[in-house]
Amino acid sequence: MSEANSLGREGSVSLIHLDLPRTFPMLSIFQDEGPLHQSLANVLKEYVCY
Repeated sequence: MSEANSLGREGSVSLIHLDLPRTFPMLSIFQDEGPLHQSLANVLKEYVCY
């Protein structure tokens, strides 16, 4: 069983915050102060819950 599967949805959502800075690191629009940072986080959270 993978780590994400063993953590459940809540644990997987918490991992999103760790992975966001590593997602497309060369595109500043997805970084902490970028305009699409929160949008990307929201999409990833919704996908985990789906």
